[in-house]
Amino acid sequence: KIILRINPDIVIHFAAQSLVLDGYDFPFKTFETNFTGTLNLLDICSEVKNLKKILITTTDKVYDIRKNKKFQKKDKLWGYDPYSASKVAVEQLIDSYRFLNNYKKIKKIILVARSGNVIGGGDISKNRIIPDIIKSINNNSILYIRNPNSIRPWQHVIDPLFGYLKLIYLKTNANVDNNWNFSCSDTNTKKVIDIVKIFKKKFNLKFRVIKNKNKETQILKLSNKKSLKYLSWKPRVNFNQAINFIISYEKEIQKNKSPYTICLNQVKDYLMLKN
Repeated sequence: KIILRINPDIVIHFAAQSLVLDGYDFPFKTFETNFTGTLNLLDICSEVKNLKKILITTTDKVYDIRKNKKFQKKDKLWGYDPYSASKVAVEQLIDSYRFLNNYKKIKKIILVARSGNVIGGGDISKNRIIPDIIKSINNNSILYIRNPNSIRPWQHVIDPLFGYLKLIYLKTNANVDNNWNFSCSDTNTKKVIDIVKIFKKKFNLKFRVIKNKNKETQILKLSNKKSLKYLSWKPRVNFNQAINFIISYEKEIQKNKSPYTICLNQVKDYLMLKN
């Protein structure tokens, strides 16, 4: 009712159960939130009169992890754990809606965006490396890490967000499908332990490695070729700059600064970076 009353021109769907480990503990909730939530939204959007674009974000974890490579948008999708599988199901759902003739109105305006491992200030999610590091520093406690040698395409959250905005305002190109990857540069693709060591050096962080009982993807890499070609988008924030953005955010929070103001200032700083 709210969406129909607003009658939006653009809908951006970020809502999700987005944590891999929570997916193991709460598989039903994960599929219900991610798949059924998207299904509800698509069905509602088919009734919105003014709608011009729908952007739905999935994840870099939708790709078949048996292939040790830098994934491109054409590669096979497959998910083992509930979180990954639920997001693969979302992509299949979207493809199905695009196929339906009686949903012509929305089939050509549904956009799918996948990004790498986003990091940034203000993240308080459980079992994520940056929030866990910040919590350990603030509490002067030991950091426990599961997968120190896992390789991820780390990127500051502002980078893909600007990519999403470029995508939303891209004029329809008949020769381009509407599934897009947004990731960091190759120099940002690093091991978990690389992030830990930076914070250890800056804050004398203490950490221990614990055994991981759940299967998680060892290597994730994502190709930006399509976004670079058609959107002229590429990441601006390098690895060290991303860490500095996070540290700056946390220091400002400790001074009781408004999260909104901090974020706004970091967006301004981001726009000053060379593309």
